[in-house]
Formats: sequence, C-alpha cells, structure tokens
Amino acid sequence: MKIRVQKAILDKAVQKLRKVAPARSKIPILSNVLISTRESDLLLAATDLESFITISIAAEIKETGSITVRAKQLAELLKGIPDLPVTITAEGIKISLEVNGGHYTLMGFPAGDFPAVPVRAKGAILEIDGKELVEMVHKTSYAVYTKDKTRPALMGVLFKAAGSRLTLGATDGRRLPIVSRNISPVSKGFQAIVSPKALCSLTRLIVGKEMLKQVIVGQDRIEFDFGELHLSSRLIEGEYPVYENMIPKENQRKMIADRGQLIAAIERVSVMTDPEQIPVCFSVSRGMLDLSTKNNGVGEAREQLPVEYEQDDFTVGFSSTFILDLLKHMPSDKVLFELDSPASCVVIRPTIQPKEEDYLCLIMPMRLE
Repeated sequence: MKIRVQKAILDKAVQKLRKVAPARSKIPILSNVLISTRESDLLLAATDLESFITISIAAEIKETGSITVRAKQLAELLKGIPDLPVTITAEGIKISLEVNGGHYTLMGFPAGDFPAVPVRAKGAILEIDGKELVEMVHKTSYAVYTKDKTRPALMGVLFKAAGSRLTLGATDGRRLPIVSRNISPVSKGFQAIVSPKALCSLTRLIVGKEMLKQVIVGQDRIEFDFGELHLSSRLIEGEYPVYENMIPKENQRKMIADRGQLIAAIERVSVMTDPEQIPVCFSVSRGMLDLSTKNNGVGEAREQLPVEYEQDDFTVGFSSTFILDLLKHMPSDKVLFELDSPASCVVIRPTIQPKEEDYLCLIMPMRLE
C-alpha cells in the first residue's frame, strides 16, 4: 500500500477514531485503527466491538492495500509532524510515514485480523438535528440501569418513533425520564434499545461540530450518518417495559418549587444521609416545603423552602441521589411535582418547555420510618 494524504485531514480523522479504540484491550487488534484504500479515497475505521466508526478521507492512491496500526501511537505521531502532505507506505506489518525529510516506522497488524467493517444499515430513516437529539439523550441516559447484566434491556436508552414523534426513555426500575419531540415523519415506525457507549460517542461527535444527516435503524444495528463519517452500533436485545402504563394519571396533589433552591437545599441536608438507606423527607403544607434527614450516630438536618402548594399536608421520602440527578437534568427554573400517596410513583415536570417537546420524570419514593 502506498498513499499520499494531507496531514491535517488524516490527523483530524485519527483523533476521532482514537476515542473509540480502547487504549488497552484483551483483544489487541481493537487498540488499532484500520487504514484501507478504496477506488478514490481512504477508509479509516475503529471499533470496541460494540460501536464502529468509519471515516472516508481524500487521498492520492498510488498502490492499494490495507493495514492496521495502534491508534495511540499514530495519533501522537501525527500531532507532532508539520501540516504537509504525508506519504504512507505499508509493507507486511510495517507502516512508514514520510514528511518533510522525516521518516517514521510503526509496527502494525494485518488488516485481516481486524473485525469486519459493517455494511451500511438498512431500515427506518430518522432525520433530526444532532443537537436536539443529544439534548434528548442527556435528559434520559443518566437513568440507565448499570448494576449488573441481569436486566439487559434496561442497560440502554429506548428510542421509539411513530409518525412525526420521537420518544427517548431510560429506567433503572426506580426512576424513568421520558422525553418526546416532534420530528420530520419517519419512513416507518420503530423501537430500539441503544447502548450508552454509542450515545456517548454520538455526543462527542455532535459537540465536536459534526453535522448529523440522518439516523438509520435496522433490525440489529443503529447507524448515525454524518456524511463522510458513520457511527454504528449493535442494538441491545430484549423487551423494554411498556412505559406508557407506568405514568400515573390520577396524581392530584400539585407542588411547584424553585429548582435551584431545591437542589441546593437537598445537597445540604443530604450530607447526613446514606442515599441507599436513608431518604430525604419532603413534608409539604400550604406554601411551604420542609426538608429533613436524620441519621443516628451522624446527625440530622432540616430546611424550609417556600413553594406553590394549596392542598392538604403531605409527606414523602426520596433518595437524595436520585432526586438530585433528576432535578439537575430539568431544563426550567421551576419544577412541578405531581403527588398521590407516600408509596406511589411521583411525576416531575419542568413548568416551561418547548411546544414541540414533552419531558417528564417518574421517581419511586423511599419508605419513611
């Protein structure tokens, strides 16, 4: 293989691929990037077996071929050489780079050892602004189940689309954020469970100014199409809970609180708690919320906050970790609590949200002593 490519173009691509290729892996080839010639351009690829990124870049192809090389070493080498055309030659498992009088040789691995590059996904086509999709991911992915692998379907984010509506949701069994947004009509409805690792890669690409063109959801893969760059990932198998059945319809007690004040107060009183064992007690009465915690041998804390509430006195307990996670992902200054009984699921919504979006979070209370 012999090619000539602009250093800046190659460097930009390799830096993106490096974030997917694990620095250390039980399968050494996964720490490499694939470099493979095509008819008129160069294909670069990296994978952790769960996600796959391919990038096509312009190059002068003098001799065809392919090889893999360690992502870390190649990225660090490219970072230090001048921004000039680079001649790359591969013979056997050695790859050489020549630029501006410098000659550098790296040991590679045969391209045949690299996992097969997935073919383009076929299936439902979703068109959505990348930043809007990342916002939806941010509002939901924090609640993905992470404790063990006994509930695989809960270890990803649900993507569900029908007509002109896209819904994302995630749950660990104790909380469930759900966000729905108007979109361009999808080619056909779908439901898929997407791995958080793939969504983390998606977020990095969007934050890095990559422009998402479309999302293709196939039978067992999802692909995010950025034009010259493609991110694909295997879907998580399993049946996702029917979240529509979980949303309470009869929660009659309504409380509105200032989100910033509430977060700060919970953070202070929760110093005394063990989030897994001891809840923060929410006691609400007309116009007032009383927050309290008590941990024998550690101490106790209590704070009062003004709230909008005009109904009967009510008390409920929450895990400080879960309620803080939820509140910190709410996009408005004030939040609405919809309450029913101390043991019933609570619905929390932003008081203000875009017309085209509906965002809510369900949280299960903790039992109070």
